This record gives sequence, structure tokens and C-alpha cells, in this order.
Amino acid sequence: MFSFVNIFGFSIGLASAILIITFIWHELSYDTFYPDVDNTYRVYCDQPGNLYMNSTKFNVMPIPFQPEVKNRFPEVDFASRLEQSSHLYSLDGENYTSEDTYMVDQDFLQMFDVQMVFGARENALKDDFSALLSLRTSQKYFGDINPVGKVLYLNDTTRLVVKGVFKDFSTNTHFSCRVILPYAIDKMRRSENNLKSWTDHNVQMYINLADGVSKKDFEKKLEELVIEKRGEDIKDRYYLQNVQKIHLYGKLNFELSSNGDIKYIYIFGAIALFILLIASFNYMNLATARSMKRAKEVGLRKVIGATRQQLFKQFVGESLVFIFFSFLISLILIEIFEPYFNEFVNRDIHFYQLSYEFYIIILAVILFIAFVSGSYPALYLSRFSPIKVLNNKVKGSLRTVLIRNSMVILQFFISIVLLICTIVVIKQLVFIKNKNLGFTTQNIISVRLTSQEQRDKIDFLKNELRTIPSVKDLTSSNYLPSSITSSTTIRHNTDDGEKRLLSYIIRVDNNFLEFYDMKLLDGESFNQDNLSGDYVILNKEAEKAFGVGRITGEEIRFGWPERKSYKVLGVVENFHFASLNQEIKPVTMVLNNKNNGRFSIKIAPDNQDETLSLIEEKLSFVPSKRPFTYHFVTDLIDRTYREEQRLSSLFTFFTIIAVVIACLGLFGLISFITDQRTKEIGIRKVLGASVQNILVMLSKNITKWILLANIIAWPVAWYFMDQWLQNFQYHIKLDVLIFALVGVLSLLIGLLTVGVQAIKAALLNPVETLKYE
Repeated sequence: MFSFVNIFGFSIGLASAILIITFIWHELSYDTFYPDVDNTYRVYCDQPGNLYMNSTKFNVMPIPFQPEVKNRFPEVDFASRLEQSSHLYSLDGENYTSEDTYMVDQDFLQMFDVQMVFGARENALKDDFSALLSLRTSQKYFGDINPVGKVLYLNDTTRLVVKGVFKDFSTNTHFSCRVILPYAIDKMRRSENNLKSWTDHNVQMYINLADGVSKKDFEKKLEELVIEKRGEDIKDRYYLQNVQKIHLYGKLNFELSSNGDIKYIYIFGAIALFILLIASFNYMNLATARSMKRAKEVGLRKVIGATRQQLFKQFVGESLVFIFFSFLISLILIEIFEPYFNEFVNRDIHFYQLSYEFYIIILAVILFIAFVSGSYPALYLSRFSPIKVLNNKVKGSLRTVLIRNSMVILQFFISIVLLICTIVVIKQLVFIKNKNLGFTTQNIISVRLTSQEQRDKIDFLKNELRTIPSVKDLTSSNYLPSSITSSTTIRHNTDDGEKRLLSYIIRVDNNFLEFYDMKLLDGESFNQDNLSGDYVILNKEAEKAFGVGRITGEEIRFGWPERKSYKVLGVVENFHFASLNQEIKPVTMVLNNKNNGRFSIKIAPDNQDETLSLIEEKLSFVPSKRPFTYHFVTDLIDRTYREEQRLSSLFTFFTIIAVVIACLGLFGLISFITDQRTKEIGIRKVLGASVQNILVMLSKNITKWILLANIIAWPVAWYFMDQWLQNFQYHIKLDVLIFALVGVLSLLIGLLTVGVQAIKAALLNPVETLKYE
């Protein structure tokens, strides 16, 4: 039983910890492998006062920034703009597919060491109509042949010559593209004013500084540059962020890809450490508990000449053997559970495909655990006096008992903290799922109109879709009410002069409010007969921000380059147009029943697959080269909280593992304790003790340990969960009932764990335990 508890507990602990360390290693390796990576930065803009999506920092720059810094500052070795988009490509008029595209300057290829399979990297983007394809994209269009010199068509209009094929970007980089085009193609579609403007921010920007150039000194030069170009009063500032920091510390508006978060690295690292500690404490606890049974062995070894150092090596060696077998089993467990773990963390990580440095670290960690886990029992056992041992005068010391009890308390402390964190995270996710967002979401699908032809014939498509019996209603807009990302400055004349307000903006159809069951607080809806023109409806927050009392019937102005006037038709109740991480801000809903790019379609809950097929058929009446795609609105909202859902799943999984390992240790420990007290139990029964008395006696200490662990764990868990909940503008309140529930649950788990052994000992016939006395 001792071997099973230790090997099984260590195997689960090691497998879990190694999987977590694998994930951490992968996250920390992002963008670390480029040449001269320490001097490679992206440039971002901080715009104080322009709060967008809870941040004033933007991953966009003016178009003329790149040639200016490249020509003006000799300390800049390389500089490249980057414009990310998704374009349609075709080969001989067929195979229309959408590919992730980067339009970049030539320097990009050198800065990020783009590896070529076919073609030369030097001057690959000098031709304005050239293209570089990823290996996977090249194989899709041309098979396994060398496609250099072949022709692709961009958006049916632009002829591109393939100049090279590059290796697919690694999974541990914030870049992810299939096609690289020269930035000249992006310039062709922009106006002359846009190309020269220092106020328009349109492109991402990367630079490489020469060795020895100070990041802070160069940022000071950028500050002087923006003042020169935009005037002394401008508050915008440009800063550098090393590319190695982007994945875990990014969090700018308009990131190229979904980033990780350094705080989750700390959380997962702590969980891995906790699980290893629990498994190690099990071994130390059980080894010291068994010490009295091995006392005579130690005494005899000392009598025949064994030194304390030899005994220490023996017991540490035993620890190594246990860890070795545990490690072999953990490798099997990793192989089994790795695909599920990858699904949890949304990564493609393979334990057996990592670097040698990683395996050396893992081996060092395992040897360290083996040494630490074996050291205390080895020191404790090797100090026994042979004279006392062989005369049966060795007793367990109070210090040893205290250390053993402390380890049990610490194990349950860790398990209780994890249990509380798991329940709080799950409750917050349930709160998010059930929160009234201010609009309905059930059985609504979102369909993008993927061609200008479809948008031009939007009324025709509406009429066709309404002929489908299972389509209950539909409306159009340029955004969903759950994800409005465009903003503008709206203006209103008040008695105190012109009031300006940053507002999120959405263009909607006449029936948009009724379709989404939004509550109109004042004025009228857009859904009136023959209503057309320049009308808006504001949310309550916008009316409040203007501070003029009733805004309905007033005029506001916005637009670029020409500012237009709009009449405020009404005010709608606030709704959550972004995730609950963000506070509700002013929203302006603009009447626009033409040329919207998105349908929201309410469908019957039955036979939805058939309904979707009919919708696709109706939309095909107006051809589009892009395939039909749809999303349920509820699924899109759930995606917003993917990180939190992943955290919940991981917490649940690893909490269960931590509790199982702790209970295994407790089970083994109580087995030895009851074994040591077998004769005592027999005597108590002879003197009249009942089974219940024996159960209470054996469970009393466990109860004390678990209650003490709860007292220590509650304030720690409260602090960390309170900090985590601050990430949400709208969240649950930490309830004492959660902590009480975990307290009761931990107590039940502990008592059930010891219950089997306690009942077995309490039911023993005293004749059997005392017959040799």
C-alpha cells in the first residue's frame, strides 16, 4: 500500500506538473528565436484621453512613420510597416479562397528571418506586384512543385507573380500569415492625404535598433518627432515594446493575434508547484510514519557497521527508485492526456518535441524532488540509536508528529485554496452566462454578407429570406449588439457651448431594437412607416454623459471628412456591447437600412440544419466568391470569455488531482496510525468503548487539521479571487457561503478518506489484537 500510494500519487503529480511546465515553456518561448531579437521592437501609440476598449494604447501607427524613422535615424537598422488583412485569391479564375495576408516592407523579411523554401529572400518584395506564399498555401494552389514565376490573382483584379515560398510561421509567434505582399499594394488603395497624414493611424510598425542604442533615449527622439509633426499641444506618444514581450504583455488595441497573459503563467506555475508539494509531502509523511516499523532494520544495519551517511544514501536512493517508477508511469499519462490538455489551453504543444534544455530542466526538477522528498525521512531514520532500537525504547518524537501534522495541514490548505478558486471562477462564468445583456440572444444566427453585390441587393435578400417559414424575423447591421468596436466623436451644442463625447457607433436597420428586444426609455423607435433619413438613437449612458437632461429631439453631429447632423429619435436602455470586463460606455445607433454587411436571423429551434441550408440557398441567389458562414450569437458571446472558460476547466481538473493526491496521502497515513494503535483500540473495546467512540477518536485529529487548514486558506483564497474579479466591471460578490461550503466539503472528503480504515480498525475483534499479550 505504501508503494502504491507513493508511486500513484507521484505519477499523477508529475504528469500534471510536467504538462503545466510544458505549457509555460511554450508560452515563454514566443518570439524569442529571431536574429537580434533583443533589439527588435514594435512601435505603439499611447493616446491619453482616447479610451477605447478599456485602453488608451494602440497597435497602429501613421503610414509615413516608417520612411521617416528609416531615413532620419541612423540607429534604425531595419523598419517595416505591416497591414494585416484577409484577401481572396484565385488561380486561373478558380479556387477562390480567403488567405491571411500581411502587406509589409522588404525589411520585414530580414528582421524576422523569414525562411525561404523556394526563391531568394533578398529583394523579394521590390516588385510592387509580387507575392510570397507559405509552404502550406503554395501546396494548396500548386501542389509540391516550385511555384516561383507562377501567377495568382488578388480579389479578381490584381495579377501577382509568386517570387518565393517561405516556411510556415512557428506556432509560438504572434505572426500568423499565409501570404506576404509588398506594402506598395496597400498604398495603392489609399488616398494621398492618408499616405501623408500623421493623424491617421492605420498600420502596425516594427523596427530594429543598432547595438547599444538605448530604448528610452530613442523613445525621447520619437516624442520630439511627434511634436515636430503634430505640434506642441499633442499628447500622443510613441513607445517601443520588445517583440519577446508581445505575447504575454501585449494587451494593446488591434493586436495581430490573440495573446496570452503573464498572470496565467504565474497561476499555472503555482498550481504545478502545489501539486508537486502535495505529492512530496505524501512521501515524507508516509516514510516518517513507517519509521517505527523500520527502527530495528536501522539498528541492525548500524550494529554491523553502517554509517549514518550510508543510511542517508540508502533512504534517498529509495526515494529515487519511487520517483523513477513514478516518472515512467507519468510519461504514459502524459501521452494519454496531452491531446485533452492541448484542447484546454488552445495550443499545439508536444512534450516529446521540445528542446534539450527543457528535458534537462525537467530531469533536474525530478532529481531535486527525489532528494528533498527523501532527505527528511533519511535524516530522521538514520539518527536512530541502535541500543535504544534493539531494546524497544524508540518512540516517535513530538517534533516528528508536529512536522507530519503540519504537512497534512499544508496539503489541505493548498487543496482548499484551489477548491475555493475553482468555485469562484465557475460562479463568475455562470453569472456571465445568465447576465441580462440588455438584448435577446437565443436562436439568433449572424451571417456576413461577403460581397458588395449582396450588400447592394440587401432588400431583395431580405424578402427572399422571409419566405422561409422557419425564419421568424431578421434585421441588418454592421455589428452585432454584443461586439461594437467602432467609435467616433459626437458633438452636441449645449448652453455651455459644444460638448464632445467619444461614442461607440453601430449602423442598424429599422427593426433592430424590436428584433433584439431592446428597451426604449424615451422617444420613438426606428421602426416607423417610411422612416428614412439622418436619425440616431442613443443609449442611456450617452444621454447621461452629455449632461443636458433629455436629449430626445436634439441634434448631434459626427462624421469624417464631412460632419453631418443627426436627429436624436430616442434613448434606449444601456446594454453590454462588449464583454463584462468593460464598463458600459456611450453608444450611438445610426439608422441605415441599406448596404449593411451583416444579417441577424431569428430561426425556429426545430430542424435548424434544414433552415440553415435554406438560408444558404437564398443567399446564393446573389453570388459571392466567399463561402457561406454563420455563427450563433450565443456562441460568439461565449468566445469572448474563452480565457475564463479555459481557466475554469484547468482549475477544476488540477483541483481534483490535488485533492486526490492529498487524500491518497491521508489514506496511507491513517492506515499506519490505526496500525500503530491496534492494541490500544483492542484495550478500549474491552473496557467498553463503542465503534462510534473509536471512530470519533481516530477522526478527531483529522478534523482539527482540516479545520485549521480552512482557517489559513480562506483569507488567502479571498485575496486572490478578489484580485481576479477586479478584471471584470460586472462580477459576483465573494460570498461567505462559498467558503463555508468548501469547509464542509473538505471535512467530508477528509472524513470519508479516513472512514474506511477507521471503521475497519473499530470493528476488529479485541481477542485477535490482544491474544499475544
